[in-house]
Amino acid sequence: MVAISAVNVLAVMVILCKWHKDINSLAIAFICIFVGVAMYRSVFVSSYPGLLVWFDTVFNSPFIIRCLATFAEMSFIGIFALVLYKLNKEYPVGKFLSLTPFLGVLFIAVAQYFAFEGLTKQSGIGFIIEEALWAAAFLILIPLVIIRLRLIKMPNISKHQKIAIIAIAAWCFGYGAFQLFYGLPFIHSGYLPMGTAPVGTALQRAVFDFTPTRDFATWGGAGFFIWHGSYFSICSWLLITIVYNTRKFTKPPAKTSQ
Repeated sequence: MVAISAVNVLAVMVILCKWHKDINSLAIAFICIFVGVAMYRSVFVSSYPGLLVWFDTVFNSPFIIRCLATFAEMSFIGIFALVLYKLNKEYPVGKFLSLTPFLGVLFIAVAQYFAFEGLTKQSGIGFIIEEALWAAAFLILIPLVIIRLRLIKMPNISKHQKIAIIAIAAWCFGYGAFQLFYGLPFIHSGYLPMGTAPVGTALQRAVFDFTPTRDFATWGGAGFFIWHGSYFSICSWLLITIVYNTRKFTKPPAKTSQ
């Protein structure tokens, strides 16, 4: 995971060195935050349920990791919203559809509260609501994404714009279906028996009194590392693809006189 994250950081550095003037400044900030946090979390691995950590150090504290994850997750949805907002300005749609990227941002923002709720109280309900809001954030984008997919047939849409639109659509459909038909009913529902710990006790544990372990079974076996590893691979590659291909959004080709 560390090697993957290091390659992702290098890829972002190369992209920014070559095309930073052609990429929206917010997109630059978002991608830097996301891959930076992914790099940190690939070293200091943690699990919020059970407060497991890889290293016995405050730098691996689940609470600190959760704080960093908040910035990364808002950056993740921020890139989606930014690209869709720019497309909406160029190719207007109905009022509600034009608002859905902002609703996606709102859902992820509210999900952060329940993520901290789940962590600081070790509340299974908090974790489930967080995941449900994540699913809703991208499912609500699907009607707009379907309309945007029609753009790829238009002759004035650049190759890079088409790739960005397809990447966004692939995530919305793929992640939405995963959460709806597998994640929420079969994985995250397993948080229900956790109950709720007193917030003071759980918060103290999350910050200082976590459980360092490298026992594979304790972490949840291969499932945990596949799920966790996707954060540092698939999610990072997706954002790099989108940001790389949105560099054409800010500087469209100049029109030639006839």
